[in-house]
Amino acid sequence: MKKRILIATLMVLLSVFLFSCGGGGSPGSDSGSTNINIQSVTVTADTTDMDVVQGVCDDEPEPFTKNTGTMTITAAAQIGQVDPFPGAITVCKLSYIQDKDAPVAVSIDPWTIKNPNCVIIDGVSVCTIDIIDIDRKLKFAVAAGFADANGNPIFPQPAPFVYRVHYDCTYQNNSEKTGSLVGDITIFLANFDMCG
Repeated sequence: MKKRILIATLMVLLSVFLFSCGGGGSPGSDSGSTNINIQSVTVTADTTDMDVVQGVCDDEPEPFTKNTGTMTITAAAQIGQVDPFPGAITVCKLSYIQDKDAPVAVSIDPWTIKNPNCVIIDGVSVCTIDIIDIDRKLKFAVAAGFADANGNPIFPQPAPFVYRVHYDCTYQNNSEKTGSLVGDITIFLANFDMCG
């Protein structure tokens, strides 16, 4: 009987120790010595159809801007540690990974965004995050055959290209210790009609 109680007690103590070490977390995240457990990261956008050619709407230029999305981060302090919040993302490196079934390979330059104004709190944090800027869209449009060097549409237009945008971000806790988190969103690039 005493052995069973001792074994049960040791198992509870071991599980508390392992949980307080911050095991688990979002795939690809690394809490480092921040004491922040990143539980999940999602990136979403109002639309994943991203226009790469500025057209004309009733004799007025079509709306044409960089595309942004929302990064939602769920985080918690590791058990038994000093409160590490608030934290903040200091840099995000974006890479554009083309769908493997694409008929034509078109690379998009990676993008490093410093201090994206994303605070991490205990619980759920929501931040606006860049997805692709105008310069990358214009270069892509020419390389993929959507537009000529002057930005004029070329016809017939290719089918939309599919990319996964991968975010590899570094964050700091309130003591400036660093960790990392990752997120992804799939986007479609083409000459979409944004006239509404």
